[in-house]
Amino acid sequence: MTKNVARIGTVRLRTAREVFGMWFFGDVAYAILPIITIATINLATGASFERFLLAPEWSFAAIVFFGVSIRYLLEIKSRFEREQSYRLDTGTQFRILLAIVSVLCLALVDMIDRIRPHVNEGFIESVQIMLFIGGLGALLSATVAKQSFMRARWAIPHNMTRLRFMLHLENSLNTAIDNCDYFSYAVGKGQDRDLISDNDFVGSESWEATNYSRVREKIARLKRSVEQMDRAFASFSDRPVTSQLIEMSK
Repeated sequence: MTKNVARIGTVRLRTAREVFGMWFFGDVAYAILPIITIATINLATGASFERFLLAPEWSFAAIVFFGVSIRYLLEIKSRFEREQSYRLDTGTQFRILLAIVSVLCLALVDMIDRIRPHVNEGFIESVQIMLFIGGLGALLSATVAKQSFMRARWAIPHNMTRLRFMLHLENSLNTAIDNCDYFSYAVGKGQDRDLISDNDFVGSESWEATNYSRVREKIARLKRSVEQMDRAFASFSDRPVTSQLIEMSK
């Protein structure tokens, strides 16, 4: 029991580190770099921080955060979603709305900096910081969702009809078929080209033989996977399956 708890804790800690790395070092660090630079210059020169929260870099960073989070959600939708998800669509639309508000806020801050109209600067500062914090949260949640979908790419969608399940199986084969077609195409192109020998690499011949054997092993594994696929689908179908799903050349 103790070992299981420790193992679960280790997995969660590793996942948290991966998510934090993707979130902070992937996009956040670059977006907040101008803000850190301005703060550092103010500290070094003894300048006032009176209008620091009114700097346009806050809204610019918020736009970046919302834009990246929208990209992550669209990537999830295109790569992993098998059926309509209103939660995912709503999250995407909400982030688009906040990104538009951030752009308007950036334009307003720029106008204040240029013509200095009589406006409530404290309110604008509050809106900027709220959008900045909201952008951080939106990007973090999108990063967590992307990581979860990448880990659960073998998950079967719930509440599926038989027709939808068959379409799900068909879609899962499309990528495999495309990869097999590309493999045949690449091998054919490799036969037509005069490939350069790796003479500058020590032991290149032994490595080449090793790579050949690894490719042959993967082809044999693919054949076994196709046979296993065929047996599994034959047992699932109500009607007997008389031919294999994919014909593999001997």
